Amino acid sequence: MKRGDSALVKAVFHQTAVLQSVATSKTGEIKVHTMPAQDFITAVGKPHTDVWDERIEFGQVLVDGPMASVWTPYKFYLGEKFSHCGVNSFQLYKSADGWKILYLVDTRRKENCP
Repeated sequence: MKRGDSALVKAVFHQTAVLQSVATSKTGEIKVHTMPAQDFITAVGKPHTDVWDERIEFGQVLVDGPMASVWTPYKFYLGEKFSHCGVNSFQLYKSADGWKILYLVDTRRKENCP
């Protein structure tokens, strides 16, 4: 994502991957936003003014044969400016080409960031 290289991003997703975000709206309502992985891949590759820099930490990684679950707290920056933080929860499977993301859900907030 930091390089803006959509081909690199696309390579880690299964073709039917789903991305979701859980966040609190300005009115205080918890909302779930769903996006096809291809929309995210396209957005990463489009020119943008600031570098998209998601700084992740590997929390918990659970593996059972060809399936894995990964928990990664993160902080997101636009260029050098802090934007938001949260946690990513990845569900992966081990394909013939390596680990692929099947499902990604994240939280997003601007307060209470570590």
